[in-house]
Amino acid sequence: EKFSLFKQLEFSNKQWKEIIHFAKNKKLKIFADIFGVQSMKLADKLGVHGFKIHSSEINNPKLLKLMSSNNKPILLSTAGSFLYEIDEVLKILQNGKREIILMHGFQGYPTQISDLNLIKILELKKRYKLDVGLMDHVDGNSELSLTIPLLGISLGAKIIEKHITLDRSKKGIDYYSSLNPNEFKKLISLIQTSKKSLGENHDELVANEMKYRFEHKKNTLAKNNIPKGESLNIESFEFKRT
Repeated sequence: EKFSLFKQLEFSNKQWKEIIHFAKNKKLKIFADIFGVQSMKLADKLGVHGFKIHSSEINNPKLLKLMSSNNKPILLSTAGSFLYEIDEVLKILQNGKREIILMHGFQGYPTQISDLNLIKILELKKRYKLDVGLMDHVDGNSELSLTIPLLGISLGAKIIEKHITLDRSKKGIDYYSSLNPNEFKKLISLIQTSKKSLGENHDELVANEMKYRFEHKKNTLAKNNIPKGESLNIESFEFKRT
């Protein structure tokens, strides 16, 4: 039953070529979610910018060997994987010439909030010294479907994976966690705005912080004229906004 459904849904090589050409004309970066050697070879031939290794392929030695000979960036799904498995995959793929980003997520249908375990983003960053992204599969109808990605960003996620569908109400394949186009557009706007709130990690105060200091911080003022040579103590001063 599922095989016939997938055959009905799959694109031909010609259609993939048209899709990738269209996306490139829109100045979009294209990463192909790879399921096996054949699909990787096709995606590479059609000129995708990078690959995603699905969690179901993390133990596929033939695919990993082929990947190791290609220097395009890789998104590596860590879903349902033990740390030692991730260790082994990275030994194969980390040749110093490519960018690898680990993708954290729990692919439930949809993912329960209690299964998200977003704090693991921090663990993966610390252990592997690599950038980490978030694959978010919570219920598309949930209010949190537009919030969870923002929580991921606050924990350091550099990439957000979110599924899109033309109409979730039609309940097509994998509709559970997918966003409608208007919701997807709103999420992108929220992400772009939220990124601004993170700022940069530096010791200098930004211009508006300096303005606040001058207007609101208290300054040290002498209560009276202080004669030359007088010993000073805290009682000689008041602390006031100026």
